[in-house]
Amino acid sequence: MNLFGADFIEAFHQMLKDVLKKVIEELLSDIADDEKFLLNRKEISAAIGCDVDTFDETYRYLPGFPYHKKGRSEAWNRKEVFDYLHKNKLVK
Repeated sequence: MNLFGADFIEAFHQMLKDVLKKVIEELLSDIADDEKFLLNRKEISAAIGCDVDTFDETYRYLPGFPYHKKGRSEAWNRKEVFDYLHKNKLVK
């Protein structure tokens, strides 16, 4: 026994698909932005909450500290750095 008509069920199904598709696309876009975004030394220092000298002395040269080469310079992914700090209990 079906309480709703076929047209209602089809319209509801389509609306649900549209809403879920939009939410998933937004989430994937946010993830893609976070994954691709590389910060320079000054920006990653500010994200961590320290000055560049403290970043160099305390974090930058730790074994396994994540970085990417960008030409001749280094760049850091915010998510990777915070994951590393959390995993190694170096969170302020």
